Amino acid sequence: MLRPALGSHNLRSLAPGMAAAGHLGLAQSALEIQMLYGMGDSEKRAVTEACRRGIPPRLRPRA
Repeated sequence: MLRPALGSHNLRSLAPGMAAAGHLGLAQSALEIQMLYGMGDSEKRAVTEACRRGIPPRLRPRA
């Protein structure tokens, strides 16, 4: 099972990984996005909203 994890607050860095996951048909639970807790809150909201619209990643805040 392939389970990639991407770590960044830069949406331009995350977008290619998110697009590749969708292109490869990975399950929504297969891609993990990691962001530091308390940083990039607006980016976290954008990724979370993308998940609600069916784009694959799940978000895991890191302390």
